[in-house]
Amino acid sequence: MPGQGIDDPGRIVWGLKAVNNLDVTLTNPWTGETLTFNGTITFGMDLFGGLYTTTSVTYWWKTWGNRAFADHTVAVTTGWDNSGLGSDYTTTTTTSYEYGTETINGHSAYVMTAYTIESLTTGKDTFDNEYVTASKTRYVFDKSQDNLSRGEITRANGREIWHIVDVQELEVTVTMDLDGDPSTTDDIVTFTDTGTLTIGVDMFGNSYTSITNNIYTFIKGKAFTSDSVTATTGTGIDGSTYNSLSGIHYDYNRNTGQLRSATSEINIDIAKLSSATLKQEISQIITDGGNDVSQYVQLQNNQLTMSGSITVGYEFGGIGNFKYVTVTTTVYEIIHGRALAKETTSINTLIVSDGTQERRFVTTTITETLRNVDGTLYGQVTTTIEVIGGQEFKSKIGRASCRERV
Repeated sequence: MPGQGIDDPGRIVWGLKAVNNLDVTLTNPWTGETLTFNGTITFGMDLFGGLYTTTSVTYWWKTWGNRAFADHTVAVTTGWDNSGLGSDYTTTTTTSYEYGTETINGHSAYVMTAYTIESLTTGKDTFDNEYVTASKTRYVFDKSQDNLSRGEITRANGREIWHIVDVQELEVTVTMDLDGDPSTTDDIVTFTDTGTLTIGVDMFGNSYTSITNNIYTFIKGKAFTSDSVTATTGTGIDGSTYNSLSGIHYDYNRNTGQLRSATSEINIDIAKLSSATLKQEISQIITDGGNDVSQYVQLQNNQLTMSGSITVGYEFGGIGNFKYVTVTTTVYEIIHGRALAKETTSINTLIVSDGTQERRFVTTTITETLRNVDGTLYGQVTTTIEVIGGQEFKSKIGRASCRERV
């Protein structure tokens, strides 16, 4: 063990040589299912009542100083997301760890210097809407005080603290066969970028791709998402197209890290976003929306301010004289540490132009989401207001949700 804290490399040391995974058997207390796996098994129920099963295994280990350090871990989770419309999903998460010897507070220590999480999720909800999502994120440790609060620096009293100092969104590729038919290849969508990438298709064949970038804040040495920005491009089976831009800002208790609130109002420097594609799409959507969106979203000197999500689309095969602009604002509530939509207000403006003049048709839709105490959905109330010929028409629809697994 030269260089691993042994003063005399010539001595014979009885130490850890290898780590092997063994079979383990566990019975699910909720379903009665019994599973045997060479690694770790976890059966769980989340706070919304969704059941999940995770199997994980560490394929390689590093030994240093007579201790074992995980090098490469793969976890597969299958479950049911019960917080919204309901979705079966499978997530494969690969975590790779990096280690090194660092001098901290005058002592040499073998520490984790970074770890990278690569995640791939496929899912289908109650209405057969399918999606695939991929991301690859690297978390970096150091003793820099740049991300520590004044209080944390004061309490450290000169001591060096080894903690997460940076989060890097890395390049990842996502692929989806939109019709699920392996004999056809003209509908396979693949794209590569940095951040969280998603491809989705609904039951009618309408599809979309999206890119999400996160900006992080650091609390007590841990990274939390402070702002999230998403750009989405969609195509309908009739050839209609749309582009949308949305964002959400999160606020945390700086002492505990608990999520306190969330809002669709953001104010960020887009230089902090990792994807050049996302930055371009932000500018393009603002340009396409023009005066119809200027009071809701602005980009000046790389500073992006938004008070709602923006969608600009073209109906009937993308024909330019049938354009619509939708602005949506969302009020969130925090349930079990998650931000869930409580009420959304969407103002949709259909712009019909014949080249010389245009007519505008405005529809306002207010959707109130009703949840049980545990956060699960039990209904929605949707109010629609249309202005036709200067006269206002209003309707209200209530929907009750009842979910049964079959």
